[in-house]
Amino acid sequence: DESFLDPVHNFFRSACVEVFVADDHNPGLGAKPKIKDQVGLRCGHCKHVHSSKRAKQSVSFPSKTSNIFESVRNFQRTHFEACQYIPDELKVRYKKLMREVYKKIHQKYIKAY
Repeated sequence: DESFLDPVHNFFRSACVEVFVADDHNPGLGAKPKIKDQVGLRCGHCKHVHSSKRAKQSVSFPSKTSNIFESVRNFQRTHFEACQYIPDELKVRYKKLMREVYKKIHQKYIKAY
C-alpha cells in the first residue's frame, strides 16, 4: 500500500475503514446496497452502533471501483472527526499525519483501493 497510497490514506485503510459484504442480516444499517452481496465500506469503530447514533458517512457502497477513493475521502472529510467511537489517539495520529509534508500521489495513480 505504501507504494500507492500516501501515509494519510494508508492510515485510513489500516486503522479506520473496513470492507464488508452486505447480506440479508447486515444491509449496511444506513446507506443501502443496490444488490445483495454488494461490497461496502464502513467505519470499523461504530459498525456495532445503530445508524441513528452514528455520524454521517459511516457506511458507503461505491457503485464501481473508481468511486472507492471518493468514498474514503468522504469518510475522511465527513465521518472521521464527527464519530464519537473513533479513539482519540487515532484522531491525534491523523492530525499529526496531516501536519507532516508528504509527496502527494496523484489520484489517477491510486489503484490500490
